[in-house]
Amino acid sequence: MKRSINRRAFLQASAVSAPLVLASRVLGADGHVSPNEKIVLGMIGQGNQGRLDTSSFLMLPQCHIAAVCDVMEKHAARAKQMVDEAYGNGDCKQFQYSEEISHADGYDAVYIGTPEHWHPWLAIDAMRHGKDVYCEKPETCTVRDGQLMRQTAIETGRVFSGGSQRVWNDYHKFHKIARAGYLGEIREGWANPGLPHFTDRALKAEPIPEGMDWDRWLGPAPWRPFNRAYLTCGRGNGWFDFTGSTNGWGSHCFGGLMFAMELDYTGPTEIIPASLDESGLLTYRFANGCVMHACGTWGTVPGFRNGLRDGGGGEICLRGEDGKLCEEDIVNGKYPVPDVPIPHYKGEVFHRPSDEKLDIDSPMIAAEGEPCIMGDFLHSVRTREIPFRNIERCHRVCSIGHLGRIAQLLNRPIHFDPETENILNDPVAQAMLDRPRREPWTL
Repeated sequence: MKRSINRRAFLQASAVSAPLVLASRVLGADGHVSPNEKIVLGMIGQGNQGRLDTSSFLMLPQCHIAAVCDVMEKHAARAKQMVDEAYGNGDCKQFQYSEEISHADGYDAVYIGTPEHWHPWLAIDAMRHGKDVYCEKPETCTVRDGQLMRQTAIETGRVFSGGSQRVWNDYHKFHKIARAGYLGEIREGWANPGLPHFTDRALKAEPIPEGMDWDRWLGPAPWRPFNRAYLTCGRGNGWFDFTGSTNGWGSHCFGGLMFAMELDYTGPTEIIPASLDESGLLTYRFANGCVMHACGTWGTVPGFRNGLRDGGGGEICLRGEDGKLCEEDIVNGKYPVPDVPIPHYKGEVFHRPSDEKLDIDSPMIAAEGEPCIMGDFLHSVRTREIPFRNIERCHRVCSIGHLGRIAQLLNRPIHFDPETENILNDPVAQAMLDRPRREPWTL
């Protein structure tokens, strides 16, 4: 099997690669976006999350949304209305199929907010057609998805940014305290995304809503009759055909934990299912001796999620040689939060516009006076720098969820090589690193 591109190769290639296909009209002669022009976006996937993200991009003056797209006509129509009202005209184009944006001239980048089973195909297709990509989390459905997306980003020189704003926004105090050395060397961590829970059960057929292309909504997933419950699969319903693992919330708290532990450019060497680990938790062991656990309960700490074992509380928890840190400790001020410079979002400082039409409560936008994740993406589109939530980090975090699902389903430990990204000495588990895809949406 072909050796995968590892962290070092990704960073080296990303630092020197130039676009094979120049982006649209706003690129300057050197292949960079002209500083006097706005970055032109097309928005693919305009359900509830997609429209929320569209509203967020509308608040950023460095970009212009030129088109929206959704296989459900009413979703695209609502998004077009929102964009037109924000810009005070009727110019936003409305499409049903992604190719009408990804394959067309005039767009510098695409946003992908579809159900996650579509993310890999759409991202790869857009990058191959010269578009930079901002993709909602979870970015992948399998380990192989992430490898192919990373390979495509390197080969095409495209910018790829994942959509988990919480890795920095929610957990930056963890990162600063940990890197200031208050806890000593970090050895163990807990994340609380919920344990894998999936079903393949089929639901009874219902009439397909008017204006919806159900076959296209299914895309690479196996065909099954329409049922409206499938449309909420990203909210924890867990149909395996349309989701990857625990990565809905895992993209946030696994991502935050791996960044705090500085494991975000590697992977575990052993994954032990909860039933077989002495902790009673799904457990990941890394080559450097670090251990990471996944918990499966939610709690009631005001403003936070509780349920972490061993005295911790919240979505993530750290233990170092000299101390422990959980979200309750953050709330109670157990440690001072130092001003440690940690590279994260780049780009323009965000200021919420005064226009009431755009003054929404968006979790995607950082606090007033700070750069935000979407601005970081736009900065990278303009400068060709690697964004904070780059494809390597997204892929490694999603892989944690995929590998945990495999260990849980097989109920046996699996051994993983984080360099080649293969499961060792277990052909059944190895085959689960990928999944079949329906024609013509193969990768």
